[in-house]
Amino acid sequence: QILPIYIELKAESFAHFVYRFIGTSLYSFLKSTKNEVRGKELSYLIKTAAKSLPKTIRAIKKIESSLRENRPDQTYFLLLDLTSVLEEETGKKIIVIMDEFHRLNNFRLIKPFASFGKKIMIQKNIMYILASSSVNLAKDILREKLSLLFGNFEIIELKPFDFEKSKEFLEQRLKEIEMSDVYKNFLIFLSGGYPFYLDVISSSLRKASFEEKSDNNPMELISRVLESEIFNSRGILYQYLSSLINRLTEKRGFASTYISILLALARGNHKLSEIARVMQKKPADISKQITKLIEADIVKRYGVFYNLNDPLLGFWLKFVYERRQMSFDSEIFSKSEAFKKAVNEMIQNFINESRRDLSERIKELFTLFKNEIIEVKQHKCKFPLFSEVGSKKISDENLPIVARQGNKYWIGQIEHKQVEENKVMEFIQRCKKTKCKIQKKILITLGEMEMNARLLAKQEKIWVWDSNDLNLLFRLYGKSPLIGNRN
Repeated sequence: QILPIYIELKAESFAHFVYRFIGTSLYSFLKSTKNEVRGKELSYLIKTAAKSLPKTIRAIKKIESSLRENRPDQTYFLLLDLTSVLEEETGKKIIVIMDEFHRLNNFRLIKPFASFGKKIMIQKNIMYILASSSVNLAKDILREKLSLLFGNFEIIELKPFDFEKSKEFLEQRLKEIEMSDVYKNFLIFLSGGYPFYLDVISSSLRKASFEEKSDNNPMELISRVLESEIFNSRGILYQYLSSLINRLTEKRGFASTYISILLALARGNHKLSEIARVMQKKPADISKQITKLIEADIVKRYGVFYNLNDPLLGFWLKFVYERRQMSFDSEIFSKSEAFKKAVNEMIQNFINESRRDLSERIKELFTLFKNEIIEVKQHKCKFPLFSEVGSKKISDENLPIVARQGNKYWIGQIEHKQVEENKVMEFIQRCKKTKCKIQKKILITLGEMEMNARLLAKQEKIWVWDSNDLNLLFRLYGKSPLIGNRN
């Protein structure tokens, strides 16, 4: 009794969208009748459905007539009514799934979302699922243009897997391959935990490991798979990332400017001044394009820093796109070998960093601060240029992270396991005993944190960094993130 209608909005004309919407609706109905559907042409679908859906077909004729008369807003309004007619005539509950719904704004319509919202309000027996890959833009539309529907919508943001989910996924997919945790951690770091990337890479690893005469050295296996999927133009991930860049630039002017900004970010230039310098432009000349990249969810701003949301995109831009575009060497084999060598070096650097003591890595991070304003979890703060960073014994208290600027101190403590209220109290007491002028108290938590402990930390103005916050800072300052390091 449920009729699902899935429609993806593409970079297309309004007329093409209208005909696809009509065709998809009719095709979904005919498939639900369990009769054989021999074609997908609109004329065939209309003819086949005519006996069962006379009212719906009459509504379609009105839509086609309005479209021929070049009356787009009226056509749009009639199109939105079509599902109501179909629901009434079939007696089925209808679920309309509109993928990339934000692209309704691409059509030259007067207030497309306001019209859409009015229809949704009166279509009580029709469920709408609106999906979008442009998170910021979708949120703006829901907040500003569909605000009257807030009580009728549940908003679900699909995020990448966290470390534990990513690890569980890879453990299941790679259970027949001998591969130590550090290599799986590298794949989580590279993929950013995105399920699609993890799925493609793990599937390719399984296939490659079972090939005859395959060298199952984990590093070589990973570099060979990444060469196949990311470097090779026939690879799934190459084609996906390439199409992502093409979609980003196809309808925008200054395409070369967008590409140059992304390449600068991929090379580790995270400040506007740095990006402008490598592009040989003034910051004001590229700020508009960076704002557009933020709106498209490609880039995110953290105070004075900018970062690519997708680490694999950054990897592809730096090691594949740029090398293919800029290289004077036409021999693809030599480029392929250079790519695999770069991957091996990247994996080895990751392994080396993973083996280092975490407190030493954090202290090194503190030495990189240069009075930048950084936003971490909606908390903006100036990260000072410290004159001294280390571990110290102050007033008989051993403190693992002490950073000094003049007579002001940042004191940090690392908790590897679940943080309970008593751990926060201990940290508070240790800070008090130092009798120093403490500017920031930072509790770095790698495990879970109890609610009471979190409330106490907030009350005592302790800044809590979890592993995500720490990883963000590592990335912004060009360091390998913390992946799976719990010791």
